[in-house]
Amino acid sequence: DGDAVYITTTKEDNVILGPSVLTSVCISKTGNFTVTDEKRGRLFTYDSEGNLLYITGDQPGGTSTTAQGGLSNSIIKPIASDYLYRLNNDNVEEETVIVLDGSSKSIMLFETTEFGKAVNTATYLYQTGQIEDQISVDDNGNEIIVPGAESYWREVIRMNTNYELAYLGIGKALNRRGEYKEAMKYFELAHNAVYYSKAFSSYRDQVLNANFDLIMAVVCVVAAGYVVLKVTTYINKKNLENAKREEGGMSKWKEN
Repeated sequence: DGDAVYITTTKEDNVILGPSVLTSVCISKTGNFTVTDEKRGRLFTYDSEGNLLYITGDQPGGTSTTAQGGLSNSIIKPIASDYLYRLNNDNVEEETVIVLDGSSKSIMLFETTEFGKAVNTATYLYQTGQIEDQISVDDNGNEIIVPGAESYWREVIRMNTNYELAYLGIGKALNRRGEYKEAMKYFELAHNAVYYSKAFSSYRDQVLNANFDLIMAVVCVVAAGYVVLKVTTYINKKNLENAKREEGGMSKWKEN
């Protein structure tokens, strides 16, 4: 969809109105995809499930003035994009998004920030089932900890405490481990009612199972008390009726 919220009418001059105009899409090796918005010169990156990961480019509701020239690194009219992979000095492959700008007739390269790398890694590890930290052994026989998706999501939160998708990812990891009460806290921070309800249901069942003997004992005591009360009430009522009948019989005998 691009911009979820946009301006449709305004009295101000040069304000760009209406929804995004998406012109191209490219897919990364990990399954994320980036679409370009020709209207406001922005890049929207999503994971394979369609969750918005981050936005690159001008701010929402940009103006036609900023789209005419501005900074040299501003995208004005993106018409094509692709992922480019290169080895850095440490021989590690790095991901870059290249964008063809139809206005400046140039190709712009956007390198992934540390925040973007953490988000991309957490997303990839979660989708491949590597959710929790794993213990591995190196070539020297030493144990090393290989971070899972949860660790990277926590790193994302350290950099941006308002990133709801990270809270959702941590909540899913906690829910998977059976830590339902803690998972509920993270699903609440993620404003995700669906997963919060699932965690709450599991937590409720967990509490009931853990206290089943106590609950049944209380139920049995209450039920037995209720039965005793009803029987006692019934007996007292019958005794009272019999006493009244006997009093009536004695009165008639005395009259006779």
